[in-house]
Amino acid sequence: MLNHKSGPCQSEVHWDYLEAGAQIVLTFSYQATLLGFESRGYIREQGKEFLRRSVTLACEARDKFWNEYQQRVQKHEAAPGQYCRALVGASIGSYGAYLADGSEYSGDYGPEMTLEKLKDFHRERLLILAGAGPDILALETIPSFLEAKALIEVLEEEDINVPAWMSYISKDGRNVSW
Repeated sequence: MLNHKSGPCQSEVHWDYLEAGAQIVLTFSYQATLLGFESRGYIREQGKEFLRRSVTLACEARDKFWNEYQQRVQKHEAAPGQYCRALVGASIGSYGAYLADGSEYSGDYGPEMTLEKLKDFHRERLLILAGAGPDILALETIPSFLEAKALIEVLEEEDINVPAWMSYISKDGRNVSW
């Protein structure tokens, strides 16, 4: 085990995953949105800083872990190749994750939801997280084709040059919701 000094909870969780051999650590931003922060009384700039900080904390934990491991290898206290330098993924959940009403699994946001509304919801958060320096964007548990399309269009329209992956929720084991 590498010598980890106690620190913030998020850093400790990242450290534990890295020590277990994780090749990717995710930020704690899956459900974090500017609207959500504002509903809790934070001003928009604070919400933006919270999102950026989620990436910074993950990168700092990864870099500290990697540097300590490399030092131990140089001292012959650790085996070379035991760990790789992990990637940091900025976690981005669905609109339903923000709503916290179960719709993150169905994509049923009501008849008033449109492609443009979903793009508007995701745009600023994607820009903030991508600009904070993650290695990848993790677009997670996207429940519908419409929301997947919105996220892809935002990535293209804003020319976000951070690689991304997208994971889906399946309504029947074979299909996503429309």
